[in-house]
Amino acid sequence: MPSSLSSLEIFLHGKIMHGVIIALVLLNGVLLGLLTDHDISASHGALLQTIDNVIIGMFVLELLIRFAATKERFFKRGWNIFDTIIIATSVGALWLNFQSLEIIRVMLLFRIIEFSPDMRRVIDAIKRAALGIINTGLLLGIIFYIFSVSATYLYGKTAPDTFGSIGTSLFTLFRLMTFDNLGDIMNPIMKVYPYSGLFFLVFLALTAFSVLNLLIGVVVQAMQDATDAVEKKEEKKKGSE
Repeated sequence: MPSSLSSLEIFLHGKIMHGVIIALVLLNGVLLGLLTDHDISASHGALLQTIDNVIIGMFVLELLIRFAATKERFFKRGWNIFDTIIIATSVGALWLNFQSLEIIRVMLLFRIIEFSPDMRRVIDAIKRAALGIINTGLLLGIIFYIFSVSATYLYGKTAPDTFGSIGTSLFTLFRLMTFDNLGDIMNPIMKVYPYSGLFFLVFLALTAFSVLNLLIGVVVQAMQDATDAVEKKEEKKKGSE
């Protein structure tokens, strides 16, 4: 830990404080899940709400301590901005009795990433793969649009429930890509258009078997690059000691 850090900041970065924050984040997530159950809310709603208020108070206190420890450096760290937005929104929702906004607090579960090197490596890999993911997504979108327009023109009158409009066709093709009720979608059309199976096979070959595998390959390669970068950094650190 750098010597320039204050004792308060060193405490915040310590294992004990990290353990407390992880426990609070997990308890917060479980509590929000329990509050969605009508039976549990009806029988233990008051107790759960009290615990929930205490947790919010502890999050606010921890945020204020972090701000006091880092001062002007507080808003230079992405996690601090993320926590401030989530907690401020939760406090505002509680004060205004706007329960729909309180569910945003479940996003604090993302804070576990902050304390897990392996999960941070996954996020780093996603960052590295961002451009490849965007380009692959654009390619997938183009394919979807071409086939949805084609399917609407070709099969819209025969199967209006599945291909009656471009929007409906997009959703149906997405279901096909995930192999959801494949036969139920294709069979009625193939009875009228026997060669329509070729249309669907080409679509599945381009999406489920090609582009999606390309997307997986991009992420896997980025994950390998992130792992190599960490290993090189550790080797460099060992070499300088």
